[in-house]
Amino acid sequence: ASLFNSIFAASTTSVSSAVLATGLDFPDALSANYLAKNLGTGVLLTDTNTLSTYAMTQLVNHNVATVYIVGGTGAVSQAVQNQIAAMHQGNNPANPLVNVIRLAGNTRYGTNSAVDLFPGMSATTAIVATGQNFPDALTVGPVVYAKGYPLVLTLGTSLSTEAATTLQSLGVRNVIVVGGTGAVSSAVTTAITNLGITVQGTLAGADRTQTAAAIANWEFASTSTTVTGTLLGLGWTAPTNMYVARGDIFPDALVAGPLAGVGAVGTGLAGQPILLSNSPTSLGAGIPSYAPSAATSLTTVTSLGLTGAVSIGTQLAAIASIAG
Repeated sequence: ASLFNSIFAASTTSVSSAVLATGLDFPDALSANYLAKNLGTGVLLTDTNTLSTYAMTQLVNHNVATVYIVGGTGAVSQAVQNQIAAMHQGNNPANPLVNVIRLAGNTRYGTNSAVDLFPGMSATTAIVATGQNFPDALTVGPVVYAKGYPLVLTLGTSLSTEAATTLQSLGVRNVIVVGGTGAVSSAVTTAITNLGITVQGTLAGADRTQTAAAIANWEFASTSTTVTGTLLGLGWTAPTNMYVARGDIFPDALVAGPLAGVGAVGTGLAGQPILLSNSPTSLGAGIPSYAPSAATSLTTVTSLGLTGAVSIGTQLAAIASIAG
């Protein structure tokens, strides 16, 4: 449950704004990390019809003044919006009411575009992923937050109209694709290229766990090392911590994106990878393929969620994989 608090749990100071999305589906919340980066805040998740206790606690504890809801009323209801708008900042009647701003479109791709094109947003590099499934976009969350690269969601078999509009409106010149051709087809990359945008490379593996490993390798590869295509490594400092999340559902890894991107306040854990297991009880191939290469710097494995999400056995297997 504490993972729903995202970056807020790592801060004891006031946070002027918060981004809120439904915890019952993934597309809107995937879009939220880019907005959170630009606002300097984190992502909170809620039920559709009732503000989650976790979200409410963080809004109160951090004296949040403005809440940005990502998604339409079918995702986060008008009742939740009204509940927040009736709250005083810090739950103190002497303070002003909380301001609420909703960003939404008619579809998940429309909402993604509304977030990416929020006034003041601009980028020359973007990340493109399928909006029809979540794993690939999950593990690139730390990069979206740390680098401020917009995550642009598209149909898997064709470049959605909203995605094309977003890329052009932002002035994007370079794109990084996450996920193999089964997730983002060659027709999509061709359509992006036809817009005059360079597709620098595709980060993908044989399954979701290995795609996560490919993203982690990119994050920590040297800026002079070509990872795939013309894509160079990000050159992040060798990680001391590796986050492990179950890869068959999305909430835990999703809300940890900002935390992994900037690190817990005062801990120096900025730029840490998120790796995925196959399931709560199955490690999968991705972590064992990645961990040995990072073994000289890794000192901690942090599981996201309770043992129902990452079992003790899976955590121990992840720790053992560091030794190769």
